Amino acid sequence: MREIAGALNERGELLGAAARGEAGEVDAVDPAGTPVWMAVETLNERIGPWADGAAQRPRFRVTMRTVGAADVGDRLRWRGRTLAVLARTDDLARGLAVLTAEVRL
Repeated sequence: MREIAGALNERGELLGAAARGEAGEVDAVDPAGTPVWMAVETLNERIGPWADGAAQRPRFRVTMRTVGAADVGDRLRWRGRTLAVLARTDDLARGLAVLTAEVRL
């Protein structure tokens, strides 16, 4: 990943949970979305015809600031697509969250 300054150059919306309970369950969802800045990279641009339907969904690596970042199970809206967050890894040294997300309807 490039330097942080200028790297989070894609605008999107966090459609994830506005509030979570103690066990992490969703209490409320913000339908309007919260604007966020992120960097988006394609993970599986070229996959073969042997892959099953779920494996052929486009996947992306999404990097955003840790504060206010999406969590597993949340959704993002980016360039007209809805992305479901499948995994999250925090890079605390740089204050970034690195997400794996795939396109969902």
